[in-house]
Amino acid sequence: MKRWKGVSGGFVLLMAGVLSACGGGGNDLSGEYGQAEAGQWFTILNFQGGDQVTLTMIGDPDSHRGTYTREGDSVTVNVMGESRTLRIDGDGCLDGGAGNSLFSGVICKKP
Repeated sequence: MKRWKGVSGGFVLLMAGVLSACGGGGNDLSGEYGQAEAGQWFTILNFQGGDQVTLTMIGDPDSHRGTYTREGDSVTVNVMGESRTLRIDGDGCLDGGAGNSLFSGVICKKP
């Protein structure tokens, strides 16, 4: 019986690792995502603990607090009464797509 418990425990650890690597539906983004222009960093989204995110638009001195959810390779940001879904690309950057009213294009995690 002990051998069976070890095998099932190993399976649980393996599945936890697989789900973690795939995103698992959890809100596991953290830190600053933005763009560098002319050698200066501009933070656009700052993901904090839980489901909290702060949006700062380039040229706007104000920051706006909101929430986010992650599901697979997409993140939905809810801020300033708007909801936008961003795609997580192969490099881990967030693609807002063209015509996104929060920001357009791709933003990446601050190095």
